[in-house]
Amino acid sequence: MTKTTSQKLYIARGFFAALAGILALATLITLGMGMDYANFPGSNLVLDSYGDNDNAGRTGLKKLVDGFRLKIVDTCSNFRTLTNTEPSKICASVEDDAAVALEVVNEKGEATTSAAQGDVAHGWLLGPPCVKTGSLSDCAPFGFGSPLSGLGQAAFGALAINVILYGVHTGVLSESKTSKLFVLNVLWTIVAFSLYVWAAVAWGAVCDKIDTGLGRYVVVAEDNVPACATSYCWISFGGLTASFASAITFAHLPNIITFFGLGGLSEDISEKYKQYRRLKSGDGANDEDEEDV
Repeated sequence: MTKTTSQKLYIARGFFAALAGILALATLITLGMGMDYANFPGSNLVLDSYGDNDNAGRTGLKKLVDGFRLKIVDTCSNFRTLTNTEPSKICASVEDDAAVALEVVNEKGEATTSAAQGDVAHGWLLGPPCVKTGSLSDCAPFGFGSPLSGLGQAAFGALAINVILYGVHTGVLSESKTSKLFVLNVLWTIVAFSLYVWAAVAWGAVCDKIDTGLGRYVVVAEDNVPACATSYCWISFGGLTASFASAITFAHLPNIITFFGLGGLSEDISEKYKQYRRLKSGDGANDEDEEDV
C-alpha cells in the first residue's frame, strides 16, 4: 500500500527522534569518559575499607557519621586548600571583562587573612595525562573538533530537523491554513528550530570552554599563547546550559499545552494526535489532506 505524505512524515519524525536519542546517549558516555581521562573532580576517588587483619574484626567500608572515608595515598593528591594568603591565587569570577582572583570567605561572608579552618576553601586540581600542542586535536578530549563536540552538536541537529518535520506534519494535517493553530505552529517551528541550532553551537562552545581551561594554546611567533577555538567560549557555563534548557523546553510546548490545556489549544492539538494514531494504524489513508504527492 502506498504511504501518504503524512505517514511518510510520521516515519521520518520517528527516525530522527531515535537518531537524536542515540546521539545523546553516545554524547553522555563520551562525556563521562572524557571527564575520567582529564581527572575531573571525583574521577579517581577510592573508598577506604577495613583490612583482613583488622584488630576489631571489622569488615567492609569505613563509614563515618556523614559519609564514607576516602583512601588517601602519599604519592599523589588532587585535593588542594585555598586561602587568601597564598601569593599565587586562582581566578574566580569575571568583572569588567577580566578575571578576578578567588576570594575565600568565612561562614559570615567575610574575607579574612586567617588560616583558620573556617577560612580555608577546598578544591581539586585536574588535567589530562597528555601534552598539549598547538594542534586543535592533540590532547583535546573536550576540544571543539573532538568526538564529544561532534556528537553533541549532531544530537541537537537531529532535534532541529525533527522540529521542522513536526511543524510540517502539523501543517499538513491542518484543515485551515489561516487558523490560529496553523499560525502558531509556523511561529513555534521557526523559533524552536532556531533555538536548537543555537544549542548545537552552544554545545561546541561548552567543549571549547573546557578544552581551553585544560590548557589549549596556539603558537604565535614561537610563543604558546592561551586561546579559544571559538568566539563563544567567554559565555558562562550557566548561560550555555540555559540555552539547552530553553531549546528543549520550548520544543516541548505542544506537549505542555496539551497536558495543561492552556489557551483552548489542547482540543485542537489532541485532535491532531488522534489523527497521528489513526495514521499509524492505517485508518487515515484516504483523508483528503493526506494524499500522496
